[in-house]
Amino acid sequence: LTSRLSLPTPEFPQDELQTYMHALLGGLDAHGVRAMPVAIPAPMGPRVTWDRIRQDYARFARADDRVMRILAAPAHPHFERYTDIWALPETTSPGLLKLLASGRSLQRYDQGAVSMCVGSEGTPDVTGTYQTLASEAVDGSEATAWIPAASGIDQKAWMEVLFRDLYRIESLTILSGVANSMEPPTVETAYRVGEFTKATVKWKPATQNSESNLSFTVGTFRYPRECRAVRLQFASSHDLDRAGIAEVLFNNDALVTVDTPVDPVISWLDATAPNYPAWNLGTKENEAARALPWRCWALGFRGILAPTLNRAAPQHAALVGVGADGLLPTRRLFALRDGLEDFEYLRMYWERVARKKLKPTADFFPGRGMEAFDRSEAGGQERRHIRDKIGRLLSGETFVRKNFGP
Repeated sequence: LTSRLSLPTPEFPQDELQTYMHALLGGLDAHGVRAMPVAIPAPMGPRVTWDRIRQDYARFARADDRVMRILAAPAHPHFERYTDIWALPETTSPGLLKLLASGRSLQRYDQGAVSMCVGSEGTPDVTGTYQTLASEAVDGSEATAWIPAASGIDQKAWMEVLFRDLYRIESLTILSGVANSMEPPTVETAYRVGEFTKATVKWKPATQNSESNLSFTVGTFRYPRECRAVRLQFASSHDLDRAGIAEVLFNNDALVTVDTPVDPVISWLDATAPNYPAWNLGTKENEAARALPWRCWALGFRGILAPTLNRAAPQHAALVGVGADGLLPTRRLFALRDGLEDFEYLRMYWERVARKKLKPTADFFPGRGMEAFDRSEAGGQERRHIRDKIGRLLSGETFVRKNFGP
C-alpha cells in the first residue's frame, strides 16, 4: 500500500496515505464499525530493507494515529520505537515482554564506549528471519544475538571491537544461553589498532542468570590495560553455533542495566506460520482455536496474530462461512471466542489475587500449568472446568436462583 501511494513533494505536500486513511476510516465510521483499526504497514524483509520498513511504519503513524501498527518480527531494538503491536515468536522471553509492556527500551546495557564491531560470518537468527551480525553482541540488548556460522577444524569464530577512545579494560562479561558451558575465548587487545597481543584472562561462571534468563561468565584481566580494540576468538562449538552470544560487556561484571523510556508496546503471539503447532493438533471440536488464548496467557502475550485461523483446511472450517442470508460464524469462531473469554477470566482472577481481593486455594493455579499447552479434547474439558471454577470464585460462590428472563 505505501509503495502505491505517493510521498509528499514540494508541489504536492499532502501525503496520499493520509488522504486514503482518512477516507477509509470515515467510511467505517459511517457504517457504524467500532472495531479497533490495525494495519501491517510493511512485511518484514531482509536486513537491507529495514530502514525502509521503519520509514513506512513512521509514515503510517504520521498519516493517522488512530490505526494501530502491527509488526510481525522477532524482538530487535531497531524497531522498538516504530510499532504499537509487536507480534513476536513464542520463544520470546517473559523478561523482554515485560520490558515492552512497561515502556522500557530493549537496550539494557551501556555500550557507549564501542565505536564499531566486526566479526566472522553469522547464521540466521533462531526464527530464520534475518542474518545475525557480530555487532549484535555489543548492541546493549539481550533480545539479539550473534550466532557464528559453523567453522572448520582450523577456523575459529572471531569478533573485533573498536572503542571510540583509549579505553581501560579490566573485565569482560559474555552473556549466552550456553555461557557457563562454553570454552572460554582467546582474548587479545591492541593499544594501536591492528597490533594485537594476547591477554591473560581468568574466567568464572556466574551463579545467577540475567533478566532474560541467560547464563553469563565473567573474565577478569590479570593485568588491566588501556586499549583501542579487543579481539575474541571462539573455539568451534555446536552449542555456540546454536545459541550464539547475546552480549559482550566491558567492565560490567554485575550486569548493571540502564532504563531508557520508550512508548509501551502491546505484545501479541505471532502464529502466522501455516504449520504452527496449534493448527495441527486440534480436534473436530476446534480445541486448538480455544487453546491458543490459553497459550498466550501462559507465555505472557496479550493477543494473537493468526490469519491462518481464517483459512479453510480439510479438517477445519474458516472463522466465517457463507450462508443463504449472508455470512455465518463457524464452530471454530465460537471456539476462539470462548478462548478469548477464558483469557479474560484468567486475567480477572489473577488481578484479584494480586490486589488481595481473592485468596487462591493451595491446589488451584489456573493458567500456570500444562493445561495451557494441551490442545486435545480432554484438555478442552479441563479448560472448561477451570473457567467454571474461576467464575464461581469471582462471584463469591454465589449462584443465580431467580430467572430474570421473560
